[in-house]
Amino acid sequence: MGPSPITPRAGETKELATLTPFGQGRLIRPNTPSELIRVSSMLSTEDVKNLIEAYIPGADVAVADMTGTSDHFNIQVTASEFAGKSRIEQHKMVQSALGEHLTTTIHAVQIKTNTPN
Repeated sequence: MGPSPITPRAGETKELATLTPFGQGRLIRPNTPSELIRVSSMLSTEDVKNLIEAYIPGADVAVADMTGTSDHFNIQVTASEFAGKSRIEQHKMVQSALGEHLTTTIHAVQIKTNTPN
């Protein structure tokens, strides 16, 4: 299902005046061009991996798409930066790396963290 045209708001371009498919058949209406890009963009496993590696340099990251829909990911991260941190702190680091994607393009994550042997 592609974007559905709707009547533009005052000052909107035709491109912005679309309903963007999101999640389980819900439709949202972006307010700005950056929202249009941010909301309609799907993340690949490589995108998720790159976000985490940029946030946690030197991390060994493996990402799998659990459903084939690019919104449910299994993430395994091994990093020396996790040493001395609780499991919750380690997971928060991974979640921080994903940033706003956790509230927009990503619906669910399964995270497993470890320190190198």
